[in-house]
Amino acid sequence: MTRASFANSTDSLPRGQFTATGATPVALTNPYFKPGCFVIFGLKTVGGTVGNTPTIKTITNGSATVAATASDTSVYTYEILNISGV
Repeated sequence: MTRASFANSTDSLPRGQFTATGATPVALTNPYFKPGCFVIFGLKTVGGTVGNTPTIKTITNGSATVAATASDTSVYTYEILNISGV
C-alpha cells in the first residue's frame, strides 16, 4: 500500500483528510489526536480561495477541530506526530 492510499483507508492511522468549510470549524476524529501533538497539513485539492494553512481550534484525546480562512473549500490532508513525553 502506498503512503497516499492511507488517506482513504479505514485503518486507524495518524493521518487523514478533510474538506475545509471556510472559517467554520471542521470536526476531525482520530485516536492519535491528543493535546500537545503536532499536526502537519497539506493541500490536496484546491477549492474556493485558498488562504492560510488550516489551524487547530480545539484538541482533545481522539478529536480536534480545524478551520481554514473564509471562502476556502479545499481538501487538505493531515498527519499527526506524537512526540514521546508530550
